[in-house]
Amino acid sequence: MAPTATERTPEHPAAVATGPDPEGIVRAEGLDERTVDLETRRAFLEVGHVQLGRLWSASFTEAMAADAEAASIDAHPPEHGPRTPVTAERMNLRRIPVATGPLLSATHQSLTRLARTLSGRLLVPSFAVYGFFEGDDECILHYDTDQSDITLLIMALGRVAPLRVHPELRGASEDDLGRLECDPGWDRRSGVTVPYSGSGLTAILGRELPHHRPRGGVDGLAAVAALHYRSVFPT
Repeated sequence: MAPTATERTPEHPAAVATGPDPEGIVRAEGLDERTVDLETRRAFLEVGHVQLGRLWSASFTEAMAADAEAASIDAHPPEHGPRTPVTAERMNLRRIPVATGPLLSATHQSLTRLARTLSGRLLVPSFAVYGFFEGDDECILHYDTDQSDITLLIMALGRVAPLRVHPELRGASEDDLGRLECDPGWDRRSGVTVPYSGSGLTAILGRELPHHRPRGGVDGLAAVAALHYRSVFPT
């Protein structure tokens, strides 16, 4: 039977996130101790995505929501967004406002071991940002950047719809993705639905697996944390 993206639970000691400083919160959760089993790693490498639940406590979830809300004040569109070539009509969807926060930065470093275990590769953190959505949560069909061999996604604030990944488009050029994205006949509900975990993360092979999210309503402000890792030895 082929591996699926059902939520999996890594083995880890119980911990409660306490303390006023971001690094203290992360240490209390023991995020650098999180591990995944061989079956989870095999599933991830075969299908390119996996959901890991029960990674941290409710207090950590609350702390990250506060970190994201504070960061939203400084959010702005990045200079370089997804590289998918699209028409001017859809260009604004490439520029999702982003910002970072101290808890996100500390979490990014602490989850390096987990990212390495999932991939079986020597990865290092490249960048981590909150992407903010208000009104709707659409994002265009794209690959992540070359700095994103693995992307860990966390539902940091509010709620957005599940991501849609496209294994059938693996290996497609960015021009191919752009033609689909601009095609009014393309089924925007297509792809494999990959939900976010309420107490953990979703991992995807960001620069190998095309993904998007069709337009949906957002109640208030929402933020998705995207933690990107690159290989020391690119393939």
